[in-house]
Amino acid sequence: MKHAIHPTDPKEPLAKLRKTVDTLWTHIAPAGKPESSKRILFTAAGAGQGTTTVALCAAIGLARHLKATVTLLEAGAPSGMLAVLLGAEPTPGFSEVLAGTADRAFAIRHGADPGMSFVPAGNHPYQPGDLTSDRAQELIRGFGNGRDYLLIDAPPILLHAEAHPLLWGVDQAVVVLEAGRSRKDQARALLKVLNDAQVEVLGCVLNRYRPELPSWIGGSRLP
Repeated sequence: MKHAIHPTDPKEPLAKLRKTVDTLWTHIAPAGKPESSKRILFTAAGAGQGTTTVALCAAIGLARHLKATVTLLEAGAPSGMLAVLLGAEPTPGFSEVLAGTADRAFAIRHGADPGMSFVPAGNHPYQPGDLTSDRAQELIRGFGNGRDYLLIDAPPILLHAEAHPLLWGVDQAVVVLEAGRSRKDQARALLKVLNDAQVEVLGCVLNRYRPELPSWIGGSRLP
């Protein structure tokens, strides 16, 4: 079995995101730990825009700096992204538990930071209606029971209508945009969906932004 890698180990791929880990949590919890458990959904305007990485940075920051208990649920199956980032086995995950082929307890992994746990998405494709089922909603609530935060790494809501039930019962949302890729019309449409669902939007994270500084001072000409 693989062991979780500490996300700020210099040899680990997430080490370069240390600043994000150390600052993102302050925007999510400026007043400290919540009085009751909170569910926060992370989603993007399009595919491949780094939602999992941003959600993971938030989870690590909350656990490390706020000493909060946090569960990060990767909900976009099939996917092995979260498991790869944390050096964990990709299965069983949420999708296997939902399909009834794995026990819930075996899907929950413990991160390197005390108080943090995570549930990878797994490799079992969702069937129509899976996320609208009472079982899915019960599982999601269960992953958050007794935790300060349940962070849900959701697929792009605009592209995956079957993921809309993930908005049910969510307290807040964080929108991930990718510099140079996210379109304004998609971002506006996503914000409308969240507003229509009466989900408070905490803010937008502009991912993969690289300032156009001269190369001689360490900048990049890449967009």
